[in-house]
Amino acid sequence: MKTLTPGTRAAFAVGLTLQFLGPLLPAGSDGALMGVLATATVAAGLAVTMIGCAMHALSLGHSGAWGALGLLSVVGMLAVLLLPGRGEQDEPEHAADDPLFLQLETTAVRRP
Repeated sequence: MKTLTPGTRAAFAVGLTLQFLGPLLPAGSDGALMGVLATATVAAGLAVTMIGCAMHALSLGHSGAWGALGLLSVVGMLAVLLLPGRGEQDEPEHAADDPLFLQLETTAVRRP
């Protein structure tokens, strides 16, 4: 599993903090205004979490569209954190002994 970049770590921390603090805002005398403020805080937290998910997916070589999982809050964040990185897949054990694999590997066109 790849370690998180400082930007991704910050996005996750800020996003989750906003999501959990939004509902805790005091109701006060004007409940409607505080309700709108609480909703805006949670929405901002979801947006920042989505950005963090997209940043982590991109760092692993996946599409930034994986950031949409940030809408699922902690569950989506965990799903993105568990994504395997592209290029981390190991070569099959039998590949070194397979003549067809060796032939394909040597005839592959490599472009700079």
